[in-house]
Amino acid sequence: HLVEQLRLKKFVRVSYTQITDSAVRAAIQNPRKLDYPLIHAQQARQCLDKLVGYEVSPLLWNSSGGKSAGRVQSATLHLICERERERLNFKPEDYWTLQAHYRSGLLAQFEKEAKSEEESRRVRSAAEAQEIERIGRTEPHVVSKLEDREEKRLPLPPLITSSLQQTAGVRLKFSPQKTMKIAQELYEGIGGKGLITYMRTDAVTLSPEFVGEAREWLAANAPEALADRPPSFRTKAEAQGAHEAIRPTTASFTPDQAREILNNEQFQVYRLIWERAIASQCKPARLSRGIIEIRAGSTRWIARGLTILDPGYLRFWRNIEDERELPRLTLGQRLDLQDIKVEAKKTQPPSRYSEAKLVQLMEKLGIGRPSTYASTVMTLKDRDYVFTEYGHR
Repeated sequence: HLVEQLRLKKFVRVSYTQITDSAVRAAIQNPRKLDYPLIHAQQARQCLDKLVGYEVSPLLWNSSGGKSAGRVQSATLHLICERERERLNFKPEDYWTLQAHYRSGLLAQFEKEAKSEEESRRVRSAAEAQEIERIGRTEPHVVSKLEDREEKRLPLPPLITSSLQQTAGVRLKFSPQKTMKIAQELYEGIGGKGLITYMRTDAVTLSPEFVGEAREWLAANAPEALADRPPSFRTKAEAQGAHEAIRPTTASFTPDQAREILNNEQFQVYRLIWERAIASQCKPARLSRGIIEIRAGSTRWIARGLTILDPGYLRFWRNIEDERELPRLTLGQRLDLQDIKVEAKKTQPPSRYSEAKLVQLMEKLGIGRPSTYASTVMTLKDRDYVFTEYGHR
């Protein structure tokens, strides 16, 4: 460490996770000691990088030109290669789906009753599909079961590096590298004021100051969504937690206000961060899931619905499927069939990884750190190990 090289005896460490006047002043007033476990973790990663990269890369230079290997990039490339082997070895199978259309507008899928978990619920032959269709068209359709189950959906934790990259990839179609570039701009700020906290983090905790500020904003602007007490989120055991989660530096600085000073891409990323942070302090959503079972002879048809009873955090962060209202029916009620649609399909191989899914898998398996996710994906592309096709790897 530099302290050891310079033989410093009196020194302190000043660190902050947001570039605001108050945060910098607070950091200077509250210096800390060096975090040696954190330093040693970085040194261990550096040693592994050299052991892998220095040993293997020269071999690749001799055989493949300007290629390289590394502790993180080679492990990530292995994941992509394994998925491609799965796709090459995949053998598609035929199956059929059947959907009943009723004159009331209700749609119901045919579902087999499997006797065990291992038994396939799919219709595997054209002959079986034709027989199900024949029975469905000739036998009366009668409501045999009604279920209505209420459930709670808990708010998600605020964003961290990996979930920011995944969410921006899915919702905005941004690459990890582009997402981090924009996040860096938001962190550095506009007009000398940082808009978000440090964006390379694996901790889902929020500072008590921000939690209080967010709850105060919710109480004034969306009291019906405010949780009775602050929700708690558990950071993964292997996370270093050197920084809090990614959040706006000021809860009251809404996306509508930010739109006036940010370009469109900056605004979209800021909105994700702000909405997720505010949603994390909201109460759970209350949902009602309805199931209608219909019998026609020996065949069984299922319709599923979803109704939001209390949106809770969904007011700020929508992460469920669209509502599907079910009609009010009674047990034994006979339904008027309009048509049965039969469709032949084939099973599909596992899809290639999108950049967002790849980052998610890297985090799950402990490959790389928040600071290396985006650069690892970029390195693999720059070395021509992989390429992006139709938005997926």
